[in-house]
Amino acid sequence: MSTGASDALSTARERVVQCRQQDGPEPLVRALEGFASAAMKAGDVAGAAAALEEAGELWVGIGRLEQGGSCMLLAASSYRLAMQPEAARRMLEAGRTTALPARLLQGFAVEACEQDLVNGRPHSALAGFSRIVDPSAGQLEPQVRSQLLQRRAAAAIACQRFSQAAADLLHASRIIFGGGRDADAEACALAAAGVLAEHDVAAAERIMTEVSARAPADGAAATRRGMVGGRVAMAAGNAALALKRFDQARQGALDVGDPISYLAAAVEASRAAEAIGELKTAYARLATAWASIADVLGREEAVRMVGPELANLRHRLGAQRFATVKQDHENERVRARDHDET
Repeated sequence: MSTGASDALSTARERVVQCRQQDGPEPLVRALEGFASAAMKAGDVAGAAAALEEAGELWVGIGRLEQGGSCMLLAASSYRLAMQPEAARRMLEAGRTTALPARLLQGFAVEACEQDLVNGRPHSALAGFSRIVDPSAGQLEPQVRSQLLQRRAAAAIACQRFSQAAADLLHASRIIFGGGRDADAEACALAAAGVLAEHDVAAAERIMTEVSARAPADGAAATRRGMVGGRVAMAAGNAALALKRFDQARQGALDVGDPISYLAAAVEASRAAEAIGELKTAYARLATAWASIADVLGREEAVRMVGPELANLRHRLGAQRFATVKQDHENERVRARDHDET
């Protein structure tokens, strides 16, 4: 916790103590809401949830049902995030039995689905999301509908209904495309391709073709495309195309200075190259990653992050073959350097 967050939390706690000594609940409830905000910023999700629960009870007690319902809903979701399922369920039931506006009741219905999903009841979550999404199609704001479709897709994946999940993700993508959130729309489409990669690779490749028809917005977009597209190509048995796509992901990650994604793309590229017998390329992708990460994060991090992958490649190839591939790579680098100097 940062010093600033700690100080803000202490100040908010003191304010709650002071307000408990005052007449009337409204100063206290405002202080509890302030404490919840400070606690959330400090990473104390459970503490925030407890404060929101008390604030919700106080609001309801003075007849401010909308404010109370909002606090209870936030408390339920916060308890869920804090992995306190019994407390989350308690707040869920409290909200459902309070005379709240329709908007908040729908929020509690969504929260019930989220609790089902996190607590290992994906079929119940899927049914719940469907009750919210399908009958209300004309009443939901586009952004809300797209979010619910994505959450229903998560439930469908947990139920191993992959085609249904992909359809929801593509529907969400179409809803938000062109509304200033094209990156989010593309992320949904790529998620659909990723879901289908192991189950309907032809459909996954069609999605990749459609996404690739537009230039990537930036290096991060190129990275996402390359990683998903590479995995789709590998699932289709086209390691050469996968290598090309993973290399595009490597370049995108390099462009935006993302060493973690760069390493992931390099590892996948190495495996794709190995699959088509391009062993020197397989080694080169890891060796280059080692050098690049060492430049950015230091040699110790390069050892920690890339070393195990090189060791795994050596194990698969055998010590002698690995040494030959490594020497071929070094010889090529020397020739390239000599050529550049002439």
